[in-house]
Amino acid sequence: MSDSNPPSPEATEQPVKAGCVVKAFIIALPLGLAFMVPLSLWIYYQKKYAPQEAASHLAPMLQRELNAVDMDRYVQGFVQGIGDRSLANPDGLNAAGNYVESTMGFANMGYNIQRQEFEAGGQTVANLLAELPGKKAKKDTVLVLADYDAADASGIASMMSVAHAMVGTNHNRTIHFAAVAQGDAAEAKANGMEVLAQKFAETGITVAKVVLFRPPLKSTPAAWQDAEFIPLAVELKDLTPTALDMLQRLKKAVENAADK
Repeated sequence: MSDSNPPSPEATEQPVKAGCVVKAFIIALPLGLAFMVPLSLWIYYQKKYAPQEAASHLAPMLQRELNAVDMDRYVQGFVQGIGDRSLANPDGLNAAGNYVESTMGFANMGYNIQRQEFEAGGQTVANLLAELPGKKAKKDTVLVLADYDAADASGIASMMSVAHAMVGTNHNRTIHFAAVAQGDAAEAKANGMEVLAQKFAETGITVAKVVLFRPPLKSTPAAWQDAEFIPLAVELKDLTPTALDMLQRLKKAVENAADK
């Protein structure tokens, strides 16, 4: 005679319930994945193509007073840290572009850097733009130009210093600080200035004034024929009495262009 007791109803129900839970999970898992995948893709593309701020809301906190130390650090970064930044040295040219983008970007100066990539000499190069929104319509802009691939790095270093000092400030016109590659190339589609002019024209941006932190353009893009050009080559070469005085004159020229 067996002394074992028959299982209670509760004991027999537990495995059945557990089995139902497992089956429900197995059925729900693919349904959940089928829902989550398109949702994740939707979120990704919403973020990717959403309009981005021209500058960080923390930009005023990132503003830095003009100083010759920063400018010299930028010059040394280009000349000694990177070296040759021509098409003959693609690694150096790319490194210079990355240096501009990271230094002027959200984390350091607060700008949202726009890249304009194009082909030159069989390789991909890029213009880099930092936008300082103005009070008036964005379509009427002041364009500040400097070459980041020129042997003389004083122009691009000065522009970066001025951009850092002006981040978060308010002016009548929008200001675009443009670090350009291949600005004197003979072929239009490989010329950074021509590419920049074309991109602006495509988006309906009218350039009212062009402030040159570089030598005069060898040829002026047709879209900029009516713009006022403000050459600053004299200021860039004049280091007396101090480099800081030079930077202050450059900054004042940009402010006047944006406010008058």
